[in-house]
Amino acid sequence: SPYIGRLSDSFGRKTFIIIGILFWMIPRIILIFYINFFLYWTLGILSDINGGDQILPALKASISDIVSPKDRVNAFGKMHGSLGVGLIIGAMFAIGVSSVWDNYTVLLAMAIWYIILFVFSTFFIHETIDINDNRVPINRNVWKNPFRPLSVICHNKFLMLMSLISFFGSLVEAGIMSSLFGYVGYSLQLNDDAEASMVFGIYVTITSLVLVPVSVFFLPWLKRKKLHYSNIITIAVCFRIVSLLLLALISFDLNGYGQYILYMSGVLHGAGLFNFAVLEGVVSEYVAKDCSGIAFGVVTSYKGIAGILGPFSFGILFTELSDTNYSYLFIMLGIFMCVI
Repeated sequence: SPYIGRLSDSFGRKTFIIIGILFWMIPRIILIFYINFFLYWTLGILSDINGGDQILPALKASISDIVSPKDRVNAFGKMHGSLGVGLIIGAMFAIGVSSVWDNYTVLLAMAIWYIILFVFSTFFIHETIDINDNRVPINRNVWKNPFRPLSVICHNKFLMLMSLISFFGSLVEAGIMSSLFGYVGYSLQLNDDAEASMVFGIYVTITSLVLVPVSVFFLPWLKRKKLHYSNIITIAVCFRIVSLLLLALISFDLNGYGQYILYMSGVLHGAGLFNFAVLEGVVSEYVAKDCSGIAFGVVTSYKGIAGILGPFSFGILFTELSDTNYSYLFIMLGIFMCVI
């Protein structure tokens, strides 16, 4: 991510956005003609490594190119809101198509949608880096060590703080969500996988539905009240802590109210996710305009590390305790991370 971000500071944002979409699109088109688990697994890794690493730093940096510093937190809030809308529409579309046809048709429709996205990005998205003269020249040192930008947190306290906050926040999300399906099924005694999938799907949908108005309207309202960024992030984290406490609560006997408490947890979960929009807005606002790509790349990298460590560590804890009365302890670990 930091390497791609640095290159986008010199070669522009659009190139890496389009290449990232290609890396997401090609595996899905291949799977239309040849479905194999090993191929799916391999292509999934390639698309995540190349697609996300190329799109995210360049996409966020392009927002920094075209939006004034004082409006960037609101802009990132709208971006996260749009992602929530897309997640809801995508889930409803997949459910509708699979119920009428089959899962293969969903894969086919997704590939077609990526082709449309690629065409739209190629012909209708304009390069943003030159709007405010943010392009920086390339030099030989850039090509020597792709991992060198990761060490920037050792001598830049601002990026170290932003990366650590992003790391712990992403560690909570990745760790909790990776084991949540099994935890919900076990705690609510949902013996049927279809029923567990439906309950978990409702939870995710509620979370996305709440994320949209909170990111688009509540976050700008907090900014208009002139709250300090640290206070805004604290509000978001408090929402997440309460949602995790409710998740831990469903492991106890609640006389049939467990699902309702789960859904209330989803509401507070969605309400707390605007903290990532605030973090990205702060990075964009305070980093020099000619290095926003590499800055977003560094922060994205540490989020990626959390995405690896979270499912592994939280998953082991849940697996070891899933058959005991202490299955909720992985959630308590998440609360501890939120406090940090």
